[in-house]
Amino acid sequence: MSEYQYYEFLSMDQPLTSRQMEELRQISTRAQITSVSFVNEYNWSDLKADPKKLMKNYFDAHVYFANWGTVFFMLKLPVESLKAEDLEAFAVHDCLEVEKFQKHWLITWSFSDDENFEYSDHIFEENWMALLAPIREELLRGDLRSLYLGWLRGIYLEDAEDGQAEPMALRGLGQLTSAQQALGDFLGLDDDLVTAAGMGLPTLEREDEDEASLQNWVETLSEKQMRQHILLMAGGEGAKAERMLKQAYRSWLVQSQPKEKALRPRPLTAILKQLEEAKQARLKKEAQIKKKKADEEKRKRDTFLEKVAGDFSKVWDSAHKEAKKGYASAYDQACQHLCNLKDAYARQNKSGEFEKKLAFFRKEHGRRRALMERLIRERIISS
Repeated sequence: MSEYQYYEFLSMDQPLTSRQMEELRQISTRAQITSVSFVNEYNWSDLKADPKKLMKNYFDAHVYFANWGTVFFMLKLPVESLKAEDLEAFAVHDCLEVEKFQKHWLITWSFSDDENFEYSDHIFEENWMALLAPIREELLRGDLRSLYLGWLRGIYLEDAEDGQAEPMALRGLGQLTSAQQALGDFLGLDDDLVTAAGMGLPTLEREDEDEASLQNWVETLSEKQMRQHILLMAGGEGAKAERMLKQAYRSWLVQSQPKEKALRPRPLTAILKQLEEAKQARLKKEAQIKKKKADEEKRKRDTFLEKVAGDFSKVWDSAHKEAKKGYASAYDQACQHLCNLKDAYARQNKSGEFEKKLAFFRKEHGRRRALMERLIRERIISS
């Protein structure tokens, strides 16, 4: 199997200039380059540039995957949008890495499973950039759940030692956004593990509660603070002003929370216990769904067999007619008729009558070897 690599970069804060697009064209003559994106696929060669440098100089998001099981997702965010201590808390080698440029953070989620690439089939079927790009806006709003997923990808609960705990407990881990669910899928996270991590945690506040909290916070702002943000917006730095306001609001929320509402990091051993609970709950739900499906199929089958029993002679005539046609698809249809007849007679405790009719059928068509082989295969006759 030949190699396959996919690279996609996206500029989200501002479009690329003509000069920047020319610089990117020097890197690849085959790439699809627009004012906001760079996309290329490789089967034998590779990208002649460092993705991190491209992120630093041109782009805000990057998706990469290869058919040997390596995936990357990168985001560049303004340095003031996230606290260093939060990023460092979640960082895990080879799974969630953080680098600091002069004015930006570069966050990289990654995973490599080159020995057992279980999700290789669907990794090529999704538009991952469209699915994952919203995570950047979530992080800018202070939603750290995507960082938690990166940390979760890099830990091994089975090896957890007493006293080890998660970096922080986050509200809403049990109600991930579509983008966060896609990130878990992209990284190959075990669904049971994601479910376990969200068990027992409070949900996010409702929108009406958020609105009330926001109004209360605005009342605490001084005239000097409001003037500062208005000047930033008037000077064309509206995005920066928004980020600063959101960060200040998040800090106020944390400080104003009652102590009893503060979430404490959970021991990894507790999450491991919840993992088994999540697994058992999933198996139980799957069994219920399977039973419900089987019951529905049986109900439909019984209804159909009642219809067959309503006119046995008609179905026997159809079976004989198909058998006489002498070709494969007709034999298949004749065999299906006999399967239905066998089950319909059995439901009425008339299997003996079916056997008599079947003996006559064999007498009429026994020399049709291909048909007889089908009946043996379906266990309608023994030999």
